[in-house]
Amino acid sequence: MDYWALGHIHKREVISTEPYIVYSGNPQGLSFRESGPKGCYLVRVSATGHTELTFRETDAICFISSHIDISSLQTIQELEEMFRHKKKLLSTKYRRPVLVEYILEGVGVLSTLCADEDTRKLWLREGQEEEKGKYNFVLPIAIRDHTKMNIDLTERRLLPDVLGDYLSAYDEIGRESENKQRLMLRKIVEERPEIKRLTAYKDLLTDDLLEEAFKQAEKEGVLRLVGDADEN
Repeated sequence: MDYWALGHIHKREVISTEPYIVYSGNPQGLSFRESGPKGCYLVRVSATGHTELTFRETDAICFISSHIDISSLQTIQELEEMFRHKKKLLSTKYRRPVLVEYILEGVGVLSTLCADEDTRKLWLREGQEEEKGKYNFVLPIAIRDHTKMNIDLTERRLLPDVLGDYLSAYDEIGRESENKQRLMLRKIVEERPEIKRLTAYKDLLTDDLLEEAFKQAEKEGVLRLVGDADEN
């Protein structure tokens, strides 16, 4: 066999080159978990067995995750300009409609604002308004906060106060294996009284959502317990 064409999974990957064993992925991304150009391979195999692969993009809309480091940004205006700069780069690169999620990273003077959900929703609405009426739009769908705080959490973990207790409880779960973490987090959620009113939606609480929520819990908890006053 000169070429093995594999399917089913939605991730493009070349498993082997002698002989070629290839996953082409899928022709259209369905979410940000399937980001980047999607398509198929045009394969030519000569009489001697020489194999040549050409990737052909077929997706009508591209899902892209765009990372922005806020460390050097000093004002909201600079961050908004960075959003526009990223959109321009994506529009030039892909030349077709793009759905983008911005992932804010780093630590800086804008960390607290980035952590505020209402502020991120405002930035999101403004970014969407800018794309109205465009054919090859770059439409922001989400702005996710992965920034760090201007608080020395290493030091705060050592203090015998409410914040220290919260961080100790967080670390206790964090030290467990991935599977045990998920079981512990799911148990915490299922024991909450709110879940009784959301029974129909409980099955939508995937392991990925639990993992993402746990990653954000350290920062969200600290901000709610200390507010802005403890930031340097």
